Amino acid sequence: MRLRFTATAAIPIILCGCIHDHPGPDAHDPTLVNVAIEVTPPPEWEEKSLNVKTREDSHESQHRIIAEVMRNGKKEWRHEQIISSEEYSSGPIIIRLPFSLHAVEYTLSVWSDILHPESAPAYDAELLNHVTPSEPIPFWESRNDCSFFSNYIDLRKYRNQWDSKVVVPTALSRPIARFEIVATDLQEFLDYTEFERQHGETYTVTLSGHSRIASVFDATSSSGATSFFISMPDKTIPLSLYGHPPDEILLHSCALFPEEEASIDATITVYNSARLIMAKSEEFTIPLERGKVTRVKGNFLTNFYKNSINVDNIWNGEILIEI
Repeated sequence: MRLRFTATAAIPIILCGCIHDHPGPDAHDPTLVNVAIEVTPPPEWEEKSLNVKTREDSHESQHRIIAEVMRNGKKEWRHEQIISSEEYSSGPIIIRLPFSLHAVEYTLSVWSDILHPESAPAYDAELLNHVTPSEPIPFWESRNDCSFFSNYIDLRKYRNQWDSKVVVPTALSRPIARFEIVATDLQEFLDYTEFERQHGETYTVTLSGHSRIASVFDATSSSGATSFFISMPDKTIPLSLYGHPPDEILLHSCALFPEEEASIDATITVYNSARLIMAKSEEFTIPLERGKVTRVKGNFLTNFYKNSINVDNIWNGEILIEI
């Protein structure tokens, strides 16, 4: 009887040993691919210093980088990294994603914007295919600085490899375009209006026009598709005549979400306090291109009887359009 009892008891012991030879639910799958992204920031980042920290560690402005991995139109993973302004000088930033991916095809999308202390994020980026300003912004008001990247990544060649490590280059580009309107006839206007100004006269500038400018940006599209176009109401601003270079004055600047290439047909009217027209420049075209600053220069303050406007788009100093 003792021999039979011993043999019977050994059976469950052997079976238990066989069961625990299989990996548990938390075991690492060696066929998954470990991915890091090499983020190359836009040029202006190199003028600041950045260091990886948590939000609580710093009260200075910080860059927020959001990475999303999608497959077949469905979000698989999302990672958010905060980078503060301290030690970064230049070059790419390596961010290791805290998850591993199967050896298949994905879409990798990256969004970056700036977080200011004690204020809400400028953009609602909870859905990278529907990035919007956190609060409605009128047409002539600037959107905050931001950048994005989106492209396919193909990990199928790592299918038969174990513990593969991949670094994906991601060069961020700006989805916004900025324009500046500069009057080059300041001194002429000051001479012309000297008597009126000595008696307290003031002036305003009214911006008007029409264009297709978006309020929503799709950071998951390689082309950065835009949608939900906003209206373009007139904007009136006071004309400040002092504290500028001798001949030039920046009348207005703005950053917008354009389509890949777009333009604004603008009109600028200068009024005195009685709403009499002092100068008017009608229906001139401002070309917009993402990641560029279009500078429009002309005699906007004295342009009631002549048309002297030129437009250049800053990109290695190349002048694209003259009017």
